[in-house]
Amino acid sequence: RAPFPVEIAPDKDTASAKEDLWVSRPGHRIYTDGSDYEDGVGASAVLYRPGAAEPIVLRYHLGPSSRHTVYEAEIIGLILGISLLMRLLSVATSSCAADNTPCLLAYQHRKPHPAHYLIDHLLDDLARLRDRHPGIKCTLRWVPGHRGHDGNERADTEAKRAATGDNSPEADLPQWLTRNRLPASLSKVRQGLNEAFRQAARTEWAVSPRAPR
Repeated sequence: RAPFPVEIAPDKDTASAKEDLWVSRPGHRIYTDGSDYEDGVGASAVLYRPGAAEPIVLRYHLGPSSRHTVYEAEIIGLILGISLLMRLLSVATSSCAADNTPCLLAYQHRKPHPAHYLIDHLLDDLARLRDRHPGIKCTLRWVPGHRGHDGNERADTEAKRAATGDNSPEADLPQWLTRNRLPASLSKVRQGLNEAFRQAARTEWAVSPRAPR
């Protein structure tokens, strides 16, 4: 079962208004993002703490965009955000915001789907977060992208850095992410194969005597 609630507003305007409310409330706020940039895929999490001038940032490079999807990066961004919360000595109220609604919806469903093993890691980490900070109130929520929200814009910038290979130090990242290379996304492999088949068909047709006819 999903241990914490999910908040997805019906439209971007409502979500933006809710973001303003979250910013005005006390508590820890996390913003996460995934990016496919310059042929690489990266994930990021940015933690804003009450009274702190600068946020804490985590970045993770998944690999080339021929092997991985932004959807995977979005889930890993949430995992990075939860790992930041687990490091804190005390947390009472927090939120973890992502600009991707499919990964938030997948968090609530138990039916298998692509990259479900990452959702399993997320659920395990959330259960550990609840044990680490008993009584914590944490909300996973949707924040619309490219609306000028500082947290989301910072997460987007850091995700692009991660996509180019600018990782956080391994000691700061979850161990299972640094121990083994992530398996290739099945949907991305299929997409690559289908494109290769289409290109081969176009090439074969171009040199065929029927093409000029």
